[in-house]
Amino acid sequence: MTTNAIFFDDVKEITTEKLYQYDICQKLKISGFDINENTEVHFKSPYSKIAKIATGTLNGSSLTVVIPDEFLENAGNGKVWVCSIDENEVTTIRTINIPIAERAKPDGYVSKADGSYRKFNEEIADLNNNKANKEEVSAEIANAKSEAITAADSMLDDYDKTQVQPALAKKADLIATYNIFDFNSWAKGLQSLTTPVYSGTLNKVDYINKSISFTTTKSGGYTNGWTSSAPQSMRIAVKPNTNYSFAWAPSSINCGAFVFLNGTNTTATRFELKKGSGSFTTAEDTTYILIRFDYYGVGFFKVSEIMIAEKESIYLPNKVAEGVTEVANKVSALAKATQSALNKKYDSSNFESGTGELSPTQTIYEGSAGNFVYAKNGDAVTVSVNITSMLADKNYLQMSGLPFPSKAESRLASIAVYSTANKLRNVRIDGSWIYISSPSDKFAEGEKMNFIITYIIK
Repeated sequence: MTTNAIFFDDVKEITTEKLYQYDICQKLKISGFDINENTEVHFKSPYSKIAKIATGTLNGSSLTVVIPDEFLENAGNGKVWVCSIDENEVTTIRTINIPIAERAKPDGYVSKADGSYRKFNEEIADLNNNKANKEEVSAEIANAKSEAITAADSMLDDYDKTQVQPALAKKADLIATYNIFDFNSWAKGLQSLTTPVYSGTLNKVDYINKSISFTTTKSGGYTNGWTSSAPQSMRIAVKPNTNYSFAWAPSSINCGAFVFLNGTNTTATRFELKKGSGSFTTAEDTTYILIRFDYYGVGFFKVSEIMIAEKESIYLPNKVAEGVTEVANKVSALAKATQSALNKKYDSSNFESGTGELSPTQTIYEGSAGNFVYAKNGDAVTVSVNITSMLADKNYLQMSGLPFPSKAESRLASIAVYSTANKLRNVRIDGSWIYISSPSDKFAEGEKMNFIITYIIK
């Protein structure tokens, strides 16, 4: 089946008719503006962060491209960008929204973009129905399976080279940007000490992999260079009244690390972190820290991937607190206590927030628009929705683009919301779609809506 995406006049973004989840071998025909052979089409399925690149067949002023099968594997609002390629430049020139309606997954459906596994299943059925020689059937099945596996392996290798490895490199660059720990400077200072390790010996400093190893002769051995007399290169500059995260990769979790504010060893200026991670907060007069690594066992111990990064800033300049130091300290302490309580209540690994846009699900609803702000904690999502445009003289509209699909049960419930026209409107969500209806009249010119909904995701 071919779906048409026709652009009229200077329109830059349109919505096509809906397609159905799990359909395969679908095509998209794009027309209505100047298209040449230097055109790419990028498909992003709902909830994916990566767009798949496809090229098509140019026929006059239209371009027909095969829709990747994985684009239709998730229900929601799919995005398609038409891009012009000029040497090394890639420019997005048109946007297409494709609503993908939810349906049951077909029996035997396998998620493979190249279709080799589906082809493999079809070949098995054909062989079983039309060939009596079991040995020949087995041989052809094995051959088809081998070809399918080879194609899948090739696809995985390509994805690793083009997506995974660049993403890992970008992540490493980002980590290096926020890491205030200079391994080379600190390690050189450690090596310059007469006794770099207490109750042990320093084995190796690896400047390429950013790691050190040492061997202790008794429990409680540690690296030296944590007092104020340590070499300047071992000092790590920090901000006052700031919370930092400290993490390292140890060869054994039977270990710890100490942080000393301004190289001072007192109860108030010393922080003990264990098992490879922790956090600490600097004081008003802190300008630098010194660290040490402890091994609570006996024998070989290695530390690598050391990272110290700013977690939060609660800096109160003296000019602000001048004359009211006690009040400033209380405010600072309250901020720390509040953040600590929030950290306990919310697990940051399960929390996500962001913004997004809502799009009409069909061309008959074009002209309606909206946006949202959302916060997700675990399986619960709260969304603040702002419908900025409602079609006048209509009593029903559909929009898609919610950040996460709701559980199927939510489609049976609705809420009543007053619009800016002081009219009561019904709101219902189904998956990532929003349905708005008026039971007694039609939407007014310039009418808008604002509401907040909380729901459980799939």
